Amino acid sequence: MSVTGSFVLESNENYDAWLVAVGIPAEIADKMSVAKPKLEVTKTANDITVKTISGAKEFSNTISFGKESPADVAGVKYSLLVNQTDNGYSGTITQGSKSGNVVVVVSDAGFTQTTTVEGVTAKRIYKRL
Repeated sequence: MSVTGSFVLESNENYDAWLVAVGIPAEIADKMSVAKPKLEVTKTANDITVKTISGAKEFSNTISFGKESPADVAGVKYSLLVNQTDNGYSGTITQGSKSGNVVVVVSDAGFTQTTTVEGVTAKRIYKRL
């Protein structure tokens, strides 16, 4: 199954606590947790480009497999170092001095992103449009 396509956030699990764990102030984390962004994802052999649309704001980031890839969504800066898997990708996420793991599993219905940093795990479930 390809990660290419359009998706919308369907649900979050523990995302607000995860945002606070990585250093986002609680009042901003609360706002980010209720947002329902749309993602437009394109893929080449070695990269994924994710365009995030939330209200009138748009952010675009390219993740290169096997290379540290900086990203910025709404001023939240982090880097990813991921590799392709049979059904998505997985690797590490670093934000400032904090790091952890990220796993994205793609299905016909959409994809699930599970991220753990500082012992706090969040799950975000995206529905394919």
